[in-house]
Amino acid sequence: MANFVPGFRVKHQLLRLITATHHKVAPLSPSERLTAANATKEIQSRSHVIPSHPSLVLHPNAAELEINLNLTTTTGAGILRTSADRTFTYIDSTFIDILDRYVPTVSRVKLNVIFNHSRNEARSMQRDQAKLLRWVFHKLNSFRLLTQFEIRYTMPDSVMPLGQIKTLAFFYRMHFTDWIFKSKVGNTDAWDTLEVGSDLDTK
Repeated sequence: MANFVPGFRVKHQLLRLITATHHKVAPLSPSERLTAANATKEIQSRSHVIPSHPSLVLHPNAAELEINLNLTTTTGAGILRTSADRTFTYIDSTFIDILDRYVPTVSRVKLNVIFNHSRNEARSMQRDQAKLLRWVFHKLNSFRLLTQFEIRYTMPDSVMPLGQIKTLAFFYRMHFTDWIFKSKVGNTDAWDTLEVGSDLDTK
């Protein structure tokens, strides 16, 4: 039995279609046309590259995604955007669309969240941040291939702010339970890892 190169039949049918357009040769049958059209769509779909976003970094192995949420700004790379009339805050729709496209393939996720100093956060800002992280939680909960998930909170306060750390509670409802939480509080370069059974964990 002959060994066919993948895509050979499709390319052959496409060539026949082009040739039939310019020369008097037998046209493709309806089934051949359908097969060639479907195969072309599949090739285009697989080769389509997911657009980039400044807050989403896909590592070279294509299975590890880094999500960087800079909550100190509502412009540039910020995910929380403020309307032109400054009457409401919304989540960047491009970020939502692109993150959704990583769901079927990514198995490892690192979520980095950078907060403002709590004294600079109005109640409305805290509500917006909670809304964003709740949405991120629901989206990550749909990543069925997850084998590794790490959350990192950077908080400039000298003491861990209750309002910011409470947003971590969303992730306690993840289907994937073997996640790791690390925090950096105040002027330090060291990361503290949340220990199971610790005071913070039980809270």
